[in-house]
Amino acid sequence: MHILSWLDPRTLLASQLPLAAAFALVLLAVRRTYSNPRGSNAHAYGFLLWVPATMLLLGQGGSRPFVSVVIPSLIYLGAYVMMYRGTISFFESKGVLSLLYDAAAVTAAVVLYFTAVYDLAVPRLVAMSAFIALVRAMMAAEFYRRSNRSFLLQVLAGFLCFSALLPLCFAVGVTWPGMLMDDGATSAADQLASVHVALETLSTLGDVIFLCASGLFGVLMFLAEVAQAIKQQGQLDPVTGTLNRYGIEDALDSEIARSSRTHSPVSVMLIEVDHFKSIADTHGAARSVDALKTVVKTVSSILRFYDKCGRVAEDRFFLLLPENAAEHAMVIAGRFKEALKSPSLPHDQPAITLSIGVTQCAFKEPASEVFARAELALMEARRQGRNGAYLKLPNHEDVVVPHPDRIANRSRVAKLIRKQCRTRGCPGLL
Repeated sequence: MHILSWLDPRTLLASQLPLAAAFALVLLAVRRTYSNPRGSNAHAYGFLLWVPATMLLLGQGGSRPFVSVVIPSLIYLGAYVMMYRGTISFFESKGVLSLLYDAAAVTAAVVLYFTAVYDLAVPRLVAMSAFIALVRAMMAAEFYRRSNRSFLLQVLAGFLCFSALLPLCFAVGVTWPGMLMDDGATSAADQLASVHVALETLSTLGDVIFLCASGLFGVLMFLAEVAQAIKQQGQLDPVTGTLNRYGIEDALDSEIARSSRTHSPVSVMLIEVDHFKSIADTHGAARSVDALKTVVKTVSSILRFYDKCGRVAEDRFFLLLPENAAEHAMVIAGRFKEALKSPSLPHDQPAITLSIGVTQCAFKEPASEVFARAELALMEARRQGRNGAYLKLPNHEDVVVPHPDRIANRSRVAKLIRKQCRTRGCPGLL
């Protein structure tokens, strides 16, 4: 009691106005900068609703009960619902919105009944406190479930849990105020007034803690999502929509690290559009761009959803093929060539052929060495007349493989590669 007496409940209530307004403005600014941060609108509207509700509570002295009690209570209910919706939207969780809607409806009914029919403050306060504690506990549960060892989310979940306990203590205190009174020299009326002030301070302090925790969550999480989106946009090639060199190198580093843990094979391809400059000079820049897009569309139709494609030069693409050994990568290279012969391609499209350098990553091999070896394989494919694929293994020994379109199936490629690996030795393959 002594500690709570240091705080003024109306000052704590008034401090919620700038907090709620500031968080709402920041979240709306984030929404304006980046059009699709999950849950930012709901969070911002929740903070916006908090402002008029708090203003009505601050000016409730000269207002009628419906204006000073019912309206702010209903606005607070809406604010808490919007904040919870923003939380589950951000985490892409189903949540339990039906339970929350039912609880909000019951609470609104209790507030209306004990204002319009029987003017009793205790049932209203208990109903609102129970609803507030429920929402805060549900938000804390979402934070903790999605924390994934994130210290920040765990701390925010802890603050939300603490803020959920305070309205429960308030509800118990207003229901049985005698529990908090002691036999002393002061009169029972003075002690009761002191208890009510302390409980009001406790409840308002919980509101401030909740605002700070949920506001910090909103700002930090949504800003982190915007930063991630900006990073992803910076890794895309604006012409073809594939990854750019920075993006594909980042993906290669991650895949090499993963394969080092799982000891699974990773193959890569460096693809060059043959005579690309001639296409641009003969047919124009627009047709050359169309040729690049055709290559990307054709390659993407053959790749799996978790394979990666990135444009690393004007006419070159780097393909990352996890869980694929070298022999399978050579078969895929053959499929690319056959797909580019498809009659479904535009008839006015210039003929497109590809030179492909193929290699397989060695155990914990630096990405720069993988790129360099793929480029050596591509140079050899070009030297042998283009429109073909060439495989170079990690031991820096070439493995000569017949042109992919002359190989009937994957097993023949695998047998040929294994035979040459046995004779030449291919240490370091995953």
